[in-house]
Amino acid sequence: MDTALRDLRGTFELHNTIVLNGGDDVSKFIEFCHQNKLKPIQVLILYNENYLSKNHFEKLGVKRNTDKLFYKGYEPVILYQTAKYMVGCAKDALVELIRITELLQKSQYYVIREKIEAVRSTINLENLKGLKECYHETHIVVDCGDYTESNIHVLDKLNKIVNQFNISLNNLYVPLSFNIKKYEENQVFITLRNYLVDLEENDLVLEEIIDKSKKWIQEKFTVIKTINETVIYDSNSYVDSQAF
Repeated sequence: MDTALRDLRGTFELHNTIVLNGGDDVSKFIEFCHQNKLKPIQVLILYNENYLSKNHFEKLGVKRNTDKLFYKGYEPVILYQTAKYMVGCAKDALVELIRITELLQKSQYYVIREKIEAVRSTINLENLKGLKECYHETHIVVDCGDYTESNIHVLDKLNKIVNQFNISLNNLYVPLSFNIKKYEENQVFITLRNYLVDLEENDLVLEEIIDKSKKWIQEKFTVIKTINETVIYDSNSYVDSQAF
């Protein structure tokens, strides 16, 4: 973490992403989280083969661990995460994140990513200017009605349109994602990921990008809500993204 970030104050959400094989491992992970006052999260990422880089999963150590939403041209993978909110300084959030990583490792979990997200409305964005590692992450939560193949294809087309505004140092495409705990609610996440240093040089400001994206989506589906976060630390941004 950049030293300029350490005294940043706000509300932070800490995430550790791990690899699981499924089955009993999932129930044990959920129990581990409850025992350590962490929230267990299961996120399904729908990787699009048109953007899939070679050996993407093998490099990450992520297993193809689900057949849900398996349509031609897609690779669905479930990622397992811990989550914890805390209010205070970023330096304290980092210390807590590392503590959770060590706790997971002692319990024989393989951590593939550490991430600190700030609730965007709680931080002073002026303090982040010029910091290359920071990026805005905006989740547009969509009610797709039902997880039919035709709906998924339409959502993927919308995601491609929205992703043209993803301003990224690494030129990454963010696939569709699903919160498994809300599976029955038919919620799909279309995600914008905009690096701050690139956004400063772009004519379109963030709110204009979000509004345009929501307008296109609302022509086909209902937008439930928008989640606005700013990521101040990410040890592996390739886990839920793909190269163009």
